[in-house]
Amino acid sequence: MLKKAALFSLLLFFIANIAKAQFINPIHPDSVKGAINFDYIEKRFGITAPGTANPILYSYLDKWLGTPYRYGGFSIKGVDCSGLTKLIYENVYGVSIARTAIEIVKYVKRLSSDDELKEGDLVFFNTRNNRVSHVGVYLGNNKFIHASTQQGVVVSSLESTYYKRTFLFAGRILGNL
Repeated sequence: MLKKAALFSLLLFFIANIAKAQFINPIHPDSVKGAINFDYIEKRFGITAPGTANPILYSYLDKWLGTPYRYGGFSIKGVDCSGLTKLIYENVYGVSIARTAIEIVKYVKRLSSDDELKEGDLVFFNTRNNRVSHVGVYLGNNKFIHASTQQGVVVSSLESTYYKRTFLFAGRILGNL
């Protein structure tokens, strides 16, 4: 009887983890290691991920969605836009970048048009004081992830009225991606 109970508990554990992986983890558990669950990404991030999407990026971002905004924050308890961008670059791309949006700008190649944007590029905004004051990481389909002062870590559209009005330029970290 004890063996049956232990086996049943083990079975429940595996079922729970498989279900959790399918709905929480953007890496599809039933396929080749590193393959992406495109349906999950579309639902969770609101984008149609390209076939070249980086599974490490989406797995990392999944942990951050909904994190509250905190000026100067640099943890899952609270993060600001440049802190999130720095963490993404360090943990996904293995690249250390500056800590503030205005400093990050110094290390990017400005892109000439939206057509050049690709996953991992940076998007910069003037949300106050007529200068670069906000940064996010481009995902695709005109969507980017960032730490919003009002909503915390979210995916937003470059086509929204607010971000269209405040968009300055996009850039790519020199020597990367």
